[in-house]
Amino acid sequence: MNNLQNAAVLVIDVQVDLCSLQGFAAKLGRDLNPIRAILPQLKQFLKVARPNGLPVIFCQFIARKGLSPTNVRINRDREEKARLCLLDSQGSNLYQVLPKEGEVTLQHRYYDAFSETELKEILKRKKIMTLLIAGVRAELSVDATAKRAISEGFEVILLKNLIATYAQQQSVQKQLFKVFERYYGEVICWEKLVEEL
Repeated sequence: MNNLQNAAVLVIDVQVDLCSLQGFAAKLGRDLNPIRAILPQLKQFLKVARPNGLPVIFCQFIARKGLSPTNVRINRDREEKARLCLLDSQGSNLYQVLPKEGEVTLQHRYYDAFSETELKEILKRKKIMTLLIAGVRAELSVDATAKRAISEGFEVILLKNLIATYAQQQSVQKQLFKVFERYYGEVICWEKLVEEL
């Protein structure tokens, strides 16, 4: 296990439109059961992580015509997702798992939360070397951000039972974990990581 003294938790896109039964993904007919199942576990993990000195950073995906990159906007429009996580909408708000006072929330418009944000600078300033990644969706923002983190020189641990996507995409998530563990970094359950704290 990596040295967790220089680690931080990155919580990716736990937002109303992606997690709530009242959100836009649910209205599009996506099965959110796997996503909703990780939320109590994520809360439990943070109750252990925070007192043990692990900084927590929240990433919040936002979209808006004229704000979203062309490639992201075209794909979203094709899938009728143009209204998902709109800037300043209720659907873009963080959901159930919320930051404490002093914790950073970073908005990102690409799936990769490093792209055109201050994430790398924030991590360097905090002397973070290892990222413990949790959140949704596994095959989009989680995957893109985790692989970018590796390219930026960070060690990455995917907390596999704190990462989820729609039920319709779970086979993709399993393959993602398999490839990531083989070529990029660690994939473990959060309970095993807590043993190291």
